[in-house]
Amino acid sequence: MKRLIVSAAMLLAAACNDSSKPAGAGAVAHGEPVRVVVTASDEGYTPSTITVKAGQPVTLVFTRTTTSSCLEKVLIPTQKVDKDLPVNEPVEITFTPASPGTIEFTCGMEMFRGEVKVN
Repeated sequence: MKRLIVSAAMLLAAACNDSSKPAGAGAVAHGEPVRVVVTASDEGYTPSTITVKAGQPVTLVFTRTTTSSCLEKVLIPTQKVDKDLPVNEPVEITFTPASPGTIEFTCGMEMFRGEVKVN
C-alpha cells in the first residue's frame, strides 16, 4: 500500500512539472499571467498584435520611449483601463480575457492602436 501511495505521488509530481511546453507557448504556470512587454514609441506599439487564450491571464507591460504627448496614456476600453504612461517607466496592466475576440488598446488620442487577439 505504501508503494502505491509513493508511486501516485511521483506521478502527480511529474505531471505538475511537465516542461514539454516552452514558456510563453500557451502554457500558464500555476495561473500566473503571461507577460508581454509592449513598447510605445514614435512608430506606435511594438508588438501591436498579441495573441492569448480565453481564460488565460495576461499582463501587458507598457513602456513609453518617446516624449510624444499622444502616447502619454494607454486606453483599453473593454477592460475599463485608462493609464498614464510616464517616459521610460514600465506600467503593468493585468486582465483575464473571458471569451474569444479582439481587445483593442489605443493611445490617449486614439491615433496609435494595438490589439489582443483572444482564441
